[in-house]
Amino acid sequence: RFLMTLPRPVPVGSLTCQKDSYRTTFQSTVFSCSEKPNSAGFYEIQLIDTILFPEGGGQPCDHGKIDNIPIKNVQRKGASAIHHSPEPLPPGKEISIEIDFKRRFDHMQQHSGQHLLSAILERDYKMDTVSWSLGETRSYVDLDVPAGVIPEQIFSLAEAKINEAIRNKLAVRVTVQDKPDEGAHKIPEDYDMSGGIRYITISELDRNACCGTHVSNLSDLQAIKFLHSEKAKAYTRLFFLVGNRIFSQFQESYDRDRALTRLLNGATPDVFLESVTRLQKQLKDTQKDIKNYLKELGGVLAQQLGDQAKEKGFAVLHRDDADLEFLNAIANNFKGYSGGLILLTGGTAKLGGPLLLLGNEKAVAGCGKRLQTDLNIKGGGKGRWQGKSSDWLNLSRVHSIVSETANS
Repeated sequence: RFLMTLPRPVPVGSLTCQKDSYRTTFQSTVFSCSEKPNSAGFYEIQLIDTILFPEGGGQPCDHGKIDNIPIKNVQRKGASAIHHSPEPLPPGKEISIEIDFKRRFDHMQQHSGQHLLSAILERDYKMDTVSWSLGETRSYVDLDVPAGVIPEQIFSLAEAKINEAIRNKLAVRVTVQDKPDEGAHKIPEDYDMSGGIRYITISELDRNACCGTHVSNLSDLQAIKFLHSEKAKAYTRLFFLVGNRIFSQFQESYDRDRALTRLLNGATPDVFLESVTRLQKQLKDTQKDIKNYLKELGGVLAQQLGDQAKEKGFAVLHRDDADLEFLNAIANNFKGYSGGLILLTGGTAKLGGPLLLLGNEKAVAGCGKRLQTDLNIKGGGKGRWQGKSSDWLNLSRVHSIVSETANS
């Protein structure tokens, strides 16, 4: 629905969120609202102007509220900013907008930080940025340099220069013009220029067309920290953090160190690696011991079950704590066995568990068929029938079927 008497909406490029990235509240008017919700169940609303940034330029959209209605998706459609709302709003209605500024400021820090990072890497080290990603917890740039070519000390030097620029409190300016700069980088194909071409300039360091929200001074970045680099196709992918993300990451690491110190009986972070390596060796030795003990126990139990099967024609063993590995430790002692039926089961009455049936091939096949038809226990095999039951509430019936088959 459209009210043509309303002023034309401000195009992307000249939105208030792009003119003043620090603004947290705003009054605007609904220009249009879709008649029906879209396939995702949201009404598509366009405002005369907005402080909610629509996704674009590698930057996620803002979150916020329109008249207390939560908005978590704002998309660019041509030169229009489209707000996806769970509720419709009538054209002409005056509304109030609030922004999730914590999210906005984080995006400002990461985006302006990327501009600064890319500018210095290009200027001083001839590393062009071919793409970038603003992630939820960390961001990265893809550099037009093969992985493994850049020495780590180069990244250390670049990081120091970037943080020096931040300490120098260089200004970041936003300008909008009708035409691109002469000799400037190619404007992206999806960049709608009806709202003008928006340039972000960092002192003498960088000037690039960009639709995103940015800080007004590099001091607001606080700091930049490089994390690590890795191969990404033909490029080097460099991960980084800017501003508040560094403090969040440090706090998470510190809390994790404290938790590990408690788990490692007071070990300090400088010996974590040594402590964990020692524990891994102890675990490996323990697992080897358990495997040997299991093999020995399986042999003892197999001897007992074999004697019972010879005497009675069948034998059964059930343990609530037995898993398939335990049952196999017993069954492996009966390779080539064709005597009386031996049934091995594990698991609790309510949850059920694995089943192994050993013995004469004909008897095993007949007993397995009855377990399937009478009790709906899934399984199969010749001479060694393996199955699984969803419960053992009918375990006594299972034992009766084994006994009846053995004595038939």
